[in-house]
Amino acid sequence: VVSWQPGRPLPSELLTGLRDESVIWNAHNAQFERVMWRLFAPRFDLPDVPLRRWTCTAAQAAAAGLPRALGAAAKVLGLGAKESTGRALMLKYCKPRKPTATDPRQWHDDPTELAEIESYCRQDVELERAIHKRLPAMTEDELNVWRLDQKINDRGVPIDVPWTGRVVGQFADLTARLNARLAEITGGRVTAATQAAELRDWVIDRGCNIDNLTADTVADLLDGGLADDV
Repeated sequence: VVSWQPGRPLPSELLTGLRDESVIWNAHNAQFERVMWRLFAPRFDLPDVPLRRWTCTAAQAAAAGLPRALGAAAKVLGLGAKESTGRALMLKYCKPRKPTATDPRQWHDDPTELAEIESYCRQDVELERAIHKRLPAMTEDELNVWRLDQKINDRGVPIDVPWTGRVVGQFADLTARLNARLAEITGGRVTAATQAAELRDWVIDRGCNIDNLTADTVADLLDGGLADDV
């Protein structure tokens, strides 16, 4: 298993795998890797990898009647447990951090955490490779179904962007109006419907002894006798 981080030379194995048409590119839920490669490759003047050269161990597991999740499939096959702590770090590093006056960084970059993520990725690759070798290859029909699914997701769904923008704007206007009405009814104690704790306290002060404002609790309250303002 070969790893890479920004600033390092690209692995020779990667470049060989690009040039050799017989090399199949495999990943688990390979749509993600395909999209990431499409964003990564132009930065290094590298070509895209055509869909015909990709396979997916998640699809391979599903075709064999096994769970699609990497950890679950590995467990069923007796290949060991998927390391869990790295997932939280991976999700953390996928998102920009909020810069502060004392720390203006937009992205997390702790070397110790990056080393843990690298170890997590290496283990994932080892599990994916073991699954790929353990399971029967997908039939041509199954491969074609998976490739069609990739094409559908690559193409996406057309939406009317200006109309969607207007809907979002109308929703924001309606939310503002409803929150203003809420503030009026509660005498300014609750200024937004998202203030669940404040709303619960106000409802209790109006004579309704409740523990929470879950959907079931609210449904029960609405079926009973409530004061008009509540």
